[in-house]
Amino acid sequence: MTIATPRDLTSLIRDAPAAGNYASTREVIREATRDWKFKRAHRQRKLDAL
Repeated sequence: MTIATPRDLTSLIRDAPAAGNYASTREVIREATRDWKFKRAHRQRKLDAL
């Protein structure tokens, strides 16, 4: 899979491992994807409760 991101977002992703926050850019993307998945599920649960 190839993902295109804006230049500023690409820089943030690449800088995170260099700063020691993550082991790799893949780890950054995995965490971001998990967060996105969690937020979508949370939003759906809120909508279902209406």
